[in-house]
Amino acid sequence: MMETGKKGGLGVILDEIDGLSSGEKGGLQSLLAYLREWKPSNPGVPVIFISNTIQQRMLQMISRYCLTFKVTNADEGQVRALIGKEVPNQWKQFALGDLRPLLRGEYNEERYVDDDCQEPIPEGVVPLAKWCLYSEMDPFLTLEMENNDSNLAGLVIAENIPDRLECVKGDTREAWDLYLKMFKCIQESDYADYWAFFYQTWRLLGLSQDVKINTMNLFLNKYAPYHGSAAEKKNGGPPAGDIRYTPVLTKQSALFNAWKLLCEISDTQGVPIRLTPAALLMSANVEAANGGGGKKQDKKKKVESMLITLEPRQA
Repeated sequence: MMETGKKGGLGVILDEIDGLSSGEKGGLQSLLAYLREWKPSNPGVPVIFISNTIQQRMLQMISRYCLTFKVTNADEGQVRALIGKEVPNQWKQFALGDLRPLLRGEYNEERYVDDDCQEPIPEGVVPLAKWCLYSEMDPFLTLEMENNDSNLAGLVIAENIPDRLECVKGDTREAWDLYLKMFKCIQESDYADYWAFFYQTWRLLGLSQDVKINTMNLFLNKYAPYHGSAAEKKNGGPPAGDIRYTPVLTKQSALFNAWKLLCEISDTQGVPIRLTPAALLMSANVEAANGGGGKKQDKKKKVESMLITLEPRQA
């Protein structure tokens, strides 16, 4: 249809090409090579690329061979025509132009229409985590966040839960029991993330985010309500500088594959995740003893690199 203006023929749509790596098979280099081979006499299959940005050098090179359209947010008149009513103020303030939550009806409820009935959601991972730990959130609030941001906020929340419980319950068995219950929720949330990414059950991501943030806030306000000083209450808890935050620096593919391997072994062999490297190393040793070599030896080296050597406890 793109070539002739009539229905028929083939075309390819590639979404999220900014997530590709030039080092992977079928990556950006291959796309660039395909475009360079284009000739009017042999146009090949038309391709549409969709990308969040073209700032990367390789993407800029690809854009030179393409007709590039910048897609901007719909204006208010277009949105009004789409939904058949006035555009909710909360959507205009917080959705950043994303039409999906609006079309799902998430801004149709009364609590989203009145600007005074809901406290503005803090921007940034640490402010959001502090808000969850020390304020009272609407448990039904839908946070429109990128998955990476919600995961980071969840990590900051988990890191600060001991301090949050101690300031209310002290260093007591009750505080420890509450922590174990919350940690169990976080563990289940992490398992939901595992299933979401490795089995592409994306619906679990929203549930996981609810557990990491909304459920944690609901639990704290029910079992350990915060009673700080007047100044702290006014500021929504202690100063942001008092919030623990350990930056997480990752090479995502390497950690992704290692974590997937650990979870698979844990599930199939019934061992705790912390013991899966040792279980895998034992399996690799058995394979090597039975005459395996080559790739199995390489596999053994990779397993050994994941092991953590623990120093014996000093007497």
